[in-house]
Amino acid sequence: MKIKEAKNKLVETFGNADAARRWLEEIYVKQRSRGVMLRLRDLGIDLSEESARILIKEFGVPLLPPNEKQSLVIQILGGEKNCREILSRLSSMYGASKIANILRGEFINDEIRSILRRYGVNPEKLNLEVSKHVIISLLKRFGILQSKRQKAGIEKLIRVLGGVREARNILENIYWGTVVEKNGKPYYLSLKHSYELLLKKYPILRALGVSFRTFKEAMKFLGIRLRSYGERIPKKPFQGSKLEKLYMWGLCYGDALVLDRQSYILLEVEGKFDTIMCFTKCFSKYHLLCEYILCGKLKLKRTKGGRYNKLSISLDKSFSFLLDDYVKVLNSIENMDELASLLAGLVDSDGSVCWHDPCECVAIAITSTDYNFLEKLSSTLQKFGFSSGLYRSMRKGAKIFRKYVLKRDAWKLRILGNSEKNLQLIKLVSNYVNHKERKEKLMSLLNR
Repeated sequence: MKIKEAKNKLVETFGNADAARRWLEEIYVKQRSRGVMLRLRDLGIDLSEESARILIKEFGVPLLPPNEKQSLVIQILGGEKNCREILSRLSSMYGASKIANILRGEFINDEIRSILRRYGVNPEKLNLEVSKHVIISLLKRFGILQSKRQKAGIEKLIRVLGGVREARNILENIYWGTVVEKNGKPYYLSLKHSYELLLKKYPILRALGVSFRTFKEAMKFLGIRLRSYGERIPKKPFQGSKLEKLYMWGLCYGDALVLDRQSYILLEVEGKFDTIMCFTKCFSKYHLLCEYILCGKLKLKRTKGGRYNKLSISLDKSFSFLLDDYVKVLNSIENMDELASLLAGLVDSDGSVCWHDPCECVAIAITSTDYNFLEKLSSTLQKFGFSSGLYRSMRKGAKIFRKYVLKRDAWKLRILGNSEKNLQLIKLVSNYVNHKERKEKLMSLLNR
């Protein structure tokens, strides 16, 4: 059935469009698009789930992001670990409807207050608009709600592996600790391949009838976090110094797109080979893909036109400092070494090195369309006793490489090595610069 026909039939059934909209909204909020699809079929309107979503949108009902309510519950209860433990405790005493009442603030007692406060949740401020369906989905998601058959299968698996603690360690090591190569790239084992490896190590599990579904439910039951798409390639948390952190921030501020995803930090960058290799070298300790590129096992990808190289990696959440505001970063600088490290990152991404003929000295420059950032950087340099010049390098509307049009004026901050102190800073910057061409040029000019 077409959407238009379905819409007309629904309006005819309820008498007017407003009544049909209210009916759709009430079902959609509680049961989402699948629930709407099933209820429409009861009315003789046969649509797929995707078509049901389009119909909902046609009536002006705002579509909810997937798992929005679940995400809100997890956030209010202090993260996935806390949420799982709280729901596990509450589900041993109450059903899904009663737990929904607790989260809505409609039912509370001393025992519930004690449980919530133990996990840092204020019971008096609970006022979540959640239904029992959301609670049931969360209980299934965390492996708390299971059928008798599933429970029996999980118990068998845990018993074979030597108890809860030992089972958790074994499954975690297989899923999070095994790296394989696929098309030349390093990947963690998928859930399906982890299950197959477990059966190879413990053949008795196959004889006991432990299915893939039971294995997946056991992972949830044991509290082993399943990876998102962006976590397929192995990575490590940031463990470097403040100097390394400032260099990374400077490098990413110029050329990279940095986005905060739910479970990782996404970094995407396009540029010339030497620039991309700066990123590869910088993050090779923390991301296996960069390590493979650096040692020559993998080649960099090219952009659509083939003019530039590109790199896209997902980093650990500990790299969220890459999203820090420039004011916070510049205010955190405490000495000359930290300032030089930040400048080196900026030079590697959006900087240049040259010989300034009028003053007969080496100079480094940083170009950006963010005037406020360069002005703040100039103030920071002045605070440490260094001089710099800030001027407009290109006007809005100018073409770059005969293709890209500037949407804002471009500004350039230049540091001349015409004084002993400035020259000392530039020499220090040269120690941290990784861009092959710029480093060679800078060393050559310093030795001139």
